[in-house]
Amino acid sequence: MIGKVICLIAFLSALSGTVVAQVKPPCDQSFVLFDKTAGRSCLFFYRVDCLPEARHEFNVLFILPDRVHSFKSESLLGNWVPRLYENMTLETYVTVKGSVGVFRLNDSVSFTAPPDDTSFQRRYNDMARHDLKTWNWECTEGCHDYPVFRGPEPGLIHVSSQGLYKNYRIKEVRYYPASGYVIILTEQPLRDQTGRLMNGLLIYSLYDWM
Repeated sequence: MIGKVICLIAFLSALSGTVVAQVKPPCDQSFVLFDKTAGRSCLFFYRVDCLPEARHEFNVLFILPDRVHSFKSESLLGNWVPRLYENMTLETYVTVKGSVGVFRLNDSVSFTAPPDDTSFQRRYNDMARHDLKTWNWECTEGCHDYPVFRGPEPGLIHVSSQGLYKNYRIKEVRYYPASGYVIILTEQPLRDQTGRLMNGLLIYSLYDWM
């Protein structure tokens, strides 16, 4: 009898743990883009939100023509960004809308999202843990698919580590004609095992070929 009670308690405990795991709120990760200062050597500001947990990570990228330095903080208030660059010269950008999946930057270059990889889902499901870190550790070939450009190939100068760049869609594109930078937000429908979305951010430099 005692053994049956112990087994029942163990079963209920396991079931309770399963229920708690199921009701854990997901992280609907999204990027909120702010402004970029003028020039090829510039500052770019954005925020990463994790909802409904109401967690916010504020980021500053120091962009140079040949490299990018990243600074981030989860403790800064959201209104620090406008105060920081209120005396700086900001660069005007163009929001590029896709037409039948094609994003045209100028007369010379356009791009599309890469075609879906039919083997990706099986490879992802075969991993012991379904998360971005494990994918980056265990994947050895065809780990990331970046936008497919038509025309001269620009330089990819920054890739957010929070994104899974397989079988995604392009959500938003900003083009800065004066400095030649292109900022692309990707939308990844797949969640990891913690419920976190794995959307991404890419930055290209057109001046690598202009």
